[in-house]
Amino acid sequence: MSLLRRDFIVAAGSGAVAGFVGDAWGASDAVDPIADRGPLAGLVAGAAAVEAPRLAVVAGDQPFVAPALVTRLFERAERDDAGGDEPAAVLATVDGEPDPTHAVYPTAAVERAGRRLLAEGTRRLRALVAALERVETRPADADRRCLFDVDTPADHRRARAAAAETGGEVEP
Repeated sequence: MSLLRRDFIVAAGSGAVAGFVGDAWGASDAVDPIADRGPLAGLVAGAAAVEAPRLAVVAGDQPFVAPALVTRLFERAERDDAGGDEPAAVLATVDGEPDPTHAVYPTAAVERAGRRLLAEGTRRLRALVAALERVETRPADADRRCLFDVDTPADHRRARAAAAETGGEVEP
């Protein structure tokens, strides 16, 4: 059985954005349950659209996601099934810190804790991680490029240059 399915859900603050990106990638779309509430709202929207017991999360501004890392996180989560009442979230670590945007989460726990946190006014994924009953961590790949995020035009230029070096591509 393959741990990774090719089902993609694009979660965004508006239906127009989610639909546009989803159409471009052949993905389903999910609109944040509360507009303008940041990444936590996107994760809660994505969890509500998933039927599987776990979901992988990667940030949309990280163009070099490593499928092998996501697979390892899922494998760790699968081995953890017998570990307690609540399945564990499994997060990659970067410089010893858990990265909530390279993670596999238990879907039901994300919906439950995420909706509560949103109602309290929280927007941050790290607050969700702190609210979950069980969290495991695993070091990220030695190729730290998978953790590179694009926040500025300069970051985008660096990402395109890095992709060109390896024969890949980053959309304009």
